Amino acid sequence: MSHSQNVNKIIDKSLESSDNFEFINLNAKKKDSVTSLTFKSNFDNNDIEEPRLRAEYAIWKKNAPFLYDMIITTRLPWPSLTVEWFPEVEMVSTTVKSNSSNNTTKGISSLLSRYKILLGTQTSGNAYEYVRIGVVDLPNLNAVSEEAPLSLLNQYDTVLNEFGGYQTSQSQFKIHQYLDHNGEVNRARYCPQNPSITSTASSNGRVYIFDCTKHPLDPRNITQASKILTESSSDSISKSNLPSPRPEMVLDAHTNEVSSISWNSYKYGYLASGSYDTMVGVWNIRNYSRSKKHVPLNLIETHSDLVNDVEWHKFSPSIIGSVSDDGMMHIHDLRVSEVNYTPQLASVPRKIKKKDENSYGTVGINCISFNNANENLVATGGTDSNINLWDLRSLNHTLHTMKGHAGNVNSVEWCHHEPGILASASSDRRVCIWDTAAIQKSAPFDNENNLNHSPELLWVHGGHTESVSDISWNPALPWVLASVSNDNHIHIFKPSQSLVRAK
Repeated sequence: MSHSQNVNKIIDKSLESSDNFEFINLNAKKKDSVTSLTFKSNFDNNDIEEPRLRAEYAIWKKNAPFLYDMIITTRLPWPSLTVEWFPEVEMVSTTVKSNSSNNTTKGISSLLSRYKILLGTQTSGNAYEYVRIGVVDLPNLNAVSEEAPLSLLNQYDTVLNEFGGYQTSQSQFKIHQYLDHNGEVNRARYCPQNPSITSTASSNGRVYIFDCTKHPLDPRNITQASKILTESSSDSISKSNLPSPRPEMVLDAHTNEVSSISWNSYKYGYLASGSYDTMVGVWNIRNYSRSKKHVPLNLIETHSDLVNDVEWHKFSPSIIGSVSDDGMMHIHDLRVSEVNYTPQLASVPRKIKKKDENSYGTVGINCISFNNANENLVATGGTDSNINLWDLRSLNHTLHTMKGHAGNVNSVEWCHHEPGILASASSDRRVCIWDTAAIQKSAPFDNENNLNHSPELLWVHGGHTESVSDISWNPALPWVLASVSNDNHIHIFKPSQSLVRAK
């Protein structure tokens, strides 16, 4: 039996049952020198009610070995609206049998690398909300040595310098810590100067600050309490019976949901928040005092509609970008005293023709991301399904428009390791990766062009079955992404380098 037939047989078998499906296959395409492929899923395609989506998912799953170098999918009890990789990497020690005759064991270190992920919950009032910190253990290929366990070496091809087995229990995702939280977690981000400090944007209009080192991993068995609350029909059990969250700080100045937050990479303790009350808040938590209400440094009131996203500039510690349902991107410079009244730079609202109408409506902007290498380049995604590139020196027109999504663009983020690579997440259930270098290789995209996507579209992740809320590039692993969606899933994946590098 050929290798591809063997892979298809394994996948087809998995589609017939709801059992967990997991394999490592680093030899899917030997000539392309695939680095690694980890596939783990606890999601059955029979859970998808719509036949068309079920068929799409089955096709995607069958072709996964040829599209990815790594793919891990995990279904969570509740969906998350936010995801972010932590920067630190922990080398995990493993215990393996060194002598099968006397059953002695020996600890082997550095065989797995542990990465942490920041998540939230969205229970819609059906259970208690909390911040979740997950961990995923991935094989450390550099640690393969004579001391490696026999079971692991059996999967390792010394000629190709890669693992070749199909089954593994080494790589797994699990929740490591829970933090009690008031309201749904719309966004959660760690402080770049101290990753143990985490901030959250809550649906109750507040910003919470947590020091993860001061909280237990599972406070008062909160997971069991949430389970009881969800499953019990007794009127005697209510959310009031559950413990109250105790964050280190509560920032309370907004009058509506806080949609987004962003830490300043240069000034420790500086935080920006965007809210549905149309305002952008600027905070300095180093001045925080429990004895009195914390007042923001600034409340920027320049938008006329919901603020959907905010981000600090990657090069200037005094510049904040914000985007809104009013169709505007505002660039605020905190060094200007009248920032409360007039943004220093503002984009021109885009108009789109309404369906079945002759009128035009404003395109709302949902997300913003400043480039990591070019101080003048910024990307935004909106309700028109497009991603726009802007030059901060001239915001009266877009620099370039990239088309490929079929729904609202909910999140955009530039790659840490490849400055010209951009990822986007959409309500169309897709995560797209774009190569802006291809703009120079192709003619400017025309709205009347017959193509339904831009030439810059490099690769598409199609494993989600509902709207994708957020994405995050791993700062330690090149080309590795995490995405979360409304189907309760978190996906961790790396595109096949034989595909993205060949473009």
